[in-house]
Amino acid sequence: MPREILLGAAGVCFCLLIIIGSLAIIEARALRRGQERMGRFLADASHELRTPIAGVQASAETLLRTSPGPAAREDLVLQILREAHRAGRLVDDLLAITRLEQGAALAREQFDLVPLIVAAVELTRELAPAIDVRLNAPARSQLHGDPRRIRQLVDNLLSNARHATPAGGQITVRVADLAAEVQVEVTDSGTGVPEPDRERIFERFTRLADTYSGERDGSAPGGSAPGRSAPDRRASDGSGLGLAIARGIARAHAGSLTCTDSAGGGARFLLRLPRPGGRGPARG
Repeated sequence: MPREILLGAAGVCFCLLIIIGSLAIIEARALRRGQERMGRFLADASHELRTPIAGVQASAETLLRTSPGPAAREDLVLQILREAHRAGRLVDDLLAITRLEQGAALAREQFDLVPLIVAAVELTRELAPAIDVRLNAPARSQLHGDPRRIRQLVDNLLSNARHATPAGGQITVRVADLAAEVQVEVTDSGTGVPEPDRERIFERFTRLADTYSGERDGSAPGGSAPGRSAPDRRASDGSGLGLAIARGIARAHAGSLTCTDSAGGGARFLLRLPRPGGRGPARG
């Protein structure tokens, strides 16, 4: 066999070995990163669950060790119920984001977005009577997807805005029915989100300091602040998963969810969802 052919074959084999080795390294690194992400996720989830479980345990032990009066007993029972509800909501959020990341199938049906938005806004007004919640929407806006998940997305955005907006503040929801997509904009008059953090708030278990208004907004103390809260975790029972879940739902519908500049100084979230028969997926 000619020397040139042998050298050529050896060169091809060497290149193949390099390619196979590179692919093996890439796969090993991806596997390691996946394991690291899973480890961080489990560690964060355990940490988040530890707080409500400790609250239930402390209140229960107080009930067993002491003889509180009727008023104190009722307060302890309510505390146990609040912490149990908090733990249950955290578990639900963990299951939701896990299913989204695993690509669980969503319901696919034609539905009108506007009644869904109206119901979410009315709920926000009931929970936060001290906040002016405004809605600007067309009469109808047709979408194709999972209406239950889209409602969850909108609820998470409004809950986030509600907990960031002080009493006397304002939340505005705008729905724009465009040719290729539907846009839902949620703005609030809270402290806003600094530009370097506008992507980080969509990460799991992320909370930003100094943006949580607590019960100043007139909301129920058991409400959830999915994305933004105070440094003291006791100030909010939010899981820090709400915005991550919201973005996951948007992407599962070939859409996008971003946090952008707000002219009023608060936070502005823009949801873009492709319309049936539109020219392609929304881009963030």
